[in-house]
Amino acid sequence: MKKISVIACILLTQYVTRAQDTHYWTQQFGTRSALLGGAVVGGVRDNSMIFYNPAAIAFIDSSSFSINANFYQAENTKVENILTQEKEFTSLQLTSVPLLTSGQFKTKVPNLRISYGIFSPAAFQFRGQAHLTGMYPVVPDDESPGEEAFVGDINLFTRMRELDVAFGVSYKLNEHWSIGLTHLFGERNHFYNRSVFTYYLLNNTDQTLVSRSLTQGFNYYNVRYMPKLGIAFRGNKWSWGATATAPGINIMGTGAVGVDILGNNVKAAEPQRSTIIINNRQTKLKSQFKSPYSVATGFEFRQGRNAFLVSAQYFGEQKVYTILQGDQLPFVVPASAASLIGNEALLQVKTAARPVLNIAVGFERSLNETVSLNASFRNNQSYYDPQLLQESGIRPDISTWNIYHAVGGVTIRKQRSSLSLGLAFGFGSDKARKEQYLPLLSETDIFKNPTTVTQASYTSLGFLMGYNYFFKKG
Repeated sequence: MKKISVIACILLTQYVTRAQDTHYWTQQFGTRSALLGGAVVGGVRDNSMIFYNPAAIAFIDSSSFSINANFYQAENTKVENILTQEKEFTSLQLTSVPLLTSGQFKTKVPNLRISYGIFSPAAFQFRGQAHLTGMYPVVPDDESPGEEAFVGDINLFTRMRELDVAFGVSYKLNEHWSIGLTHLFGERNHFYNRSVFTYYLLNNTDQTLVSRSLTQGFNYYNVRYMPKLGIAFRGNKWSWGATATAPGINIMGTGAVGVDILGNNVKAAEPQRSTIIINNRQTKLKSQFKSPYSVATGFEFRQGRNAFLVSAQYFGEQKVYTILQGDQLPFVVPASAASLIGNEALLQVKTAARPVLNIAVGFERSLNETVSLNASFRNNQSYYDPQLLQESGIRPDISTWNIYHAVGGVTIRKQRSSLSLGLAFGFGSDKARKEQYLPLLSETDIFKNPTTVTQASYTSLGFLMGYNYFFKKG
């Protein structure tokens, strides 16, 4: 096979890939909690517990408000064999992630506290472009002798963001036990567009131009409710906590999905070359996004100036389901072209989630009354489900690799504030990743979704800076 000239580039923008799109634990929330890798379900007494364990809010002895908590990160993602099994996508970007804005205050009811927070648990963006040119034997020699002059382009853009608003109540039962409930409202929006364009000239008397294009995309927003119940125990040396989060309950959501396929002088639907048109776009469709149930537990052990923390969280399975579903058949000319695609699946957007178990361990060493050192390590499994590759329709999930995070830093406490500074490193890979790739050099495969085995790798280096301010004591 003759080598061809390939130019591939990835266009990067600010806030790209702020969190992987199939991971629950890429981001941790709060200042000290982030340094401890989120291993705080059974420990830590600050505002981040509205997310980790609302019951622990009852043990906080001062009203406070987290006014700043940012995570600055450089990420590098590489997926091999993305373009005709020859080229790779490489993405390197700088990002800034607001971790958590939250607060809590006492009420007139003894031992009852109200908490609130806003945070972004998921934010993913990827923009890729690849351009392919060269001489290649696309058409059999009996119709077009020799190699054809070929031009191909792939464009992929996806942007997903989720913003959660939390309202919590917690009640201290006695000196050692408390309970709490967080009302989580998640607003998720997702925009996706993929396009493929190919052009080549036949080596015949007329130098016939053959062109094909495929564009498919969707956008939606969805609001769901996720209650989280927590219980916490505080002892002199040992602390323990547990939570249970219900599956997401859809409140509302709408979206749109569309597809456009055009072939000029293609040999696909008919024995002879012809023009085909397949088009449809539907708006005001109902959307649904499902988040599975999860359960978590953790403990903290203190001995002198040292503290050891461990937390684990299990996320349940979410079988393949449809986020958006068009209910009208596309416009197809000629009618025989409908056999190239599945009409019933053309305007479907699907996803799924495998069960995941994440574990975090943290360590804290108090140097004195104001300064402590923190370190943590956690796994971050991908919930990507390979069963999606057997499904028709649009499958927007990208990341398939498990990630491992190591964090280290320092917390400096003053009378009415605390400052946390740290460094974070993340890495992951998938040696046998199955990729839905686009074989540009085939006459008919543009209408299909073939897969190939690829390799993917991910690394990140970040700087964490967080600040807590305590408005009043008592």
